[in-house]
Amino acid sequence: PKPGKRIWLERVGFIWNHLKFKWKATIRNIFRYKKNMILTIISVMGCTALILTGFGLNDSVVAVTDIQYGQVFLYDTVIEYSGDIADLPEDSALKEFLNDAGEGNSLGLYTESGTLVLNGSKSEGRENVDLYVVRDGTAEQFRSFIDLHERKKSAIIDVTEGGDNVIIIPENIAIVYGISAGDTVTYNATDFTVFAVCESYTGTYAYMSETAYEKAFGEIAADNTLLVKSGIAESDVDGTTEKLLADTDAGISSVEFVYASLSTFSGLESTMGLVIAVLVLCAGALAAIVLYNLTNINIDERRREIATLRVLGYRKYEVAGYIYRESAILTLVGTLLGLGLGFLLHWFIVSRVNSVAMMFGRVIAGWSYLWAFLLTIAFAVVVYAFMLIKLNRINMAESLKSNE
Repeated sequence: PKPGKRIWLERVGFIWNHLKFKWKATIRNIFRYKKNMILTIISVMGCTALILTGFGLNDSVVAVTDIQYGQVFLYDTVIEYSGDIADLPEDSALKEFLNDAGEGNSLGLYTESGTLVLNGSKSEGRENVDLYVVRDGTAEQFRSFIDLHERKKSAIIDVTEGGDNVIIIPENIAIVYGISAGDTVTYNATDFTVFAVCESYTGTYAYMSETAYEKAFGEIAADNTLLVKSGIAESDVDGTTEKLLADTDAGISSVEFVYASLSTFSGLESTMGLVIAVLVLCAGALAAIVLYNLTNINIDERRREIATLRVLGYRKYEVAGYIYRESAILTLVGTLLGLGLGFLLHWFIVSRVNSVAMMFGRVIAGWSYLWAFLLTIAFAVVVYAFMLIKLNRINMAESLKSNE
């Protein structure tokens, strides 16, 4: 048999001297078969990393919906109009809609479409954006409808405090072009300094103060957009949209509810379910095949050793423990390392698939780590249980007569 060697743990007397014989034998055998140790850890680590990456990608897509429409956009309806709301009769569709929403649940502001020219560290190009102009003195009220903040530091961004030549751009645009705070961008042929990059995962928006807008383009026009916290049910969206668009007095040109965007992301989440299933199956197959072959080789190489233990009085479950304790330790080590590798792999993927249309969330839920850990252990247990049949069928007499 392959000779054993002293390991470094034997020199740590207060630990080694208190270990039982079976654990001393297990630890020695782990380092005795180094190739088996390395291959087992690598295969289990790869399995865990792939599973965690699959779950992490799903969490990243879910985060887009949860954060964008739960923490950044706090409204549920956007109405574009051209009339004067103050002159509308009380029985108009728009007035009734706003009254149903309640006082303080609507905000009028000026918006326009424009072209943003970006020349960043990663690339350069043009993006058509919707510019939201925040009127002076309404920053606090505006924040209750659109919460502008930085993603990493969670610092609140007040566009009215940035000066008279600044603009705020969303992170999903900034990260694609390599733009950061302090850089210069061009909006409608006028240069602006990026005051801050706000957390945003989808959509092309930009934000500017009333002072900055008027200095660059002249006097601001009347409000033409309403942000509303209506609390409307999804089943009432179609009927309400038709009713509002029929209100000719208000000059409503478009009505958009967040449910439309949410349904789009729901479809993407369903697609991610298929991706997760494929990754889990492939990862499980990887682990099962490698662990099966390694365990099979380990048993074949140690037939004489196993038969000797049986002759010395070891019961079947004691022999199984002698072999599988090593495998269990290596599997556990590989799984824990795989969680770290999966985190890095997930970060690598989401940082390279960003687009202006959607930036993936940078999160992995705690449950994803737990499921990746448990599924890897489950695959290993199935393989080890299957190989237990072969272990128990070893012929002691034939094994002891064989030459190694």
